[in-house]
Amino acid sequence: MPRHRVDDTQALIGQTLDVAGHALAIEKATLKPLSAFTTVFSRYVVTDAQRDENAFLASMMQELAGLDIRPMKMLCGIEKTLAAPDGPIHTRSLMIADLTPAESLRLQQSGLGPLRHIGCGLFLPHKDIKEVGQAQEK
Repeated sequence: MPRHRVDDTQALIGQTLDVAGHALAIEKATLKPLSAFTTVFSRYVVTDAQRDENAFLASMMQELAGLDIRPMKMLCGIEKTLAAPDGPIHTRSLMIADLTPAESLRLQQSGLGPLRHIGCGLFLPHKDIKEVGQAQEK
């Protein structure tokens, strides 16, 4: 959310909202600013159940090109089916590495694919595999 809306969000803590007839209790909020890390990760990017890894990556490349993002490395991971009132939602995890800081911020702001309003296709900063290897060497 934009920085200017943080106070509005903090005001919701402790309240229970009615979202389409369902109670949503707001218990706490953690402020996590966007980061210029060049590696980002999304646990749930919506995909078709029948789509294989290569087709999934090709569709993500196409969507990223529309955001003027040209990743050097992408790795899709675990498939997960989420239960939803309108039926199952098929997802895959996706890590994108070697972005420029501007591309990383743009992707964190926009996300990929449908259903971002329920948390799918949202990207978080992630340690680069090189950083993990360097930490293990010490």
